[in-house]
Amino acid sequence: MYALRYILLKTTETQMKAPASHETAFRDATSADPLREAFLRRSIDTITRIAAHADPKILSDALAASTGFGALARVLADTATTEASLVDLDPIAPLVARNAGHRVQILDAAGGTLSSNEVAQLLGVSRQAIEKRRRANALLAVRMGRDWRYPRCQFDEAEGTVVAGLPKLLDVFARSGPWVAMDFLLTADEVLGNETPMQRLRREGLTPELERLARVEQGDGFA
Repeated sequence: MYALRYILLKTTETQMKAPASHETAFRDATSADPLREAFLRRSIDTITRIAAHADPKILSDALAASTGFGALARVLADTATTEASLVDLDPIAPLVARNAGHRVQILDAAGGTLSSNEVAQLLGVSRQAIEKRRRANALLAVRMGRDWRYPRCQFDEAEGTVVAGLPKLLDVFARSGPWVAMDFLLTADEVLGNETPMQRLRREGLTPELERLARVEQGDGFA
């Protein structure tokens, strides 16, 4: 149980000032805000329940994550763990947990993300230009809190450019949203010889085969 309790407390570490212990950290994070305290206590109760059902290997894998959020997401993504510990409390909770875990996996496959300022510096343009490209579906971005984050996989960082052909593919997924687009781009497909669409895009550019595959995925074409 301590392992999962540690994971939750670790996610608040940036808001804490060098706590002497995790218990001190908890008090520091909640003492001035009853709403935060209520949320953390309720979350810890749930995590304690999850820890009681989780396989030790799952906990070990979770603690290998580089962040507390990643560790928690790995545990929640495990179907057996979430269904055994949460389904009787909230039938929808396991589905939500698996979705959160899947998103973490997608971001890992994307190589992480960059901020708007970092992308502007990489491409040598203003932040306003980056926002304009995002709104035009010329850049892939996902909302994280109040900020937009840009998956690194879409950039050729050595050249300071966007992977050629990407904007046209993103336009295909405009109605579905960025997470669906990322899932498509980073999932290996037998049609592509078990390459991901992003790997094929980087190697060959936007081919008719790749564009057709994207449209079929969206229901806009025929296999």
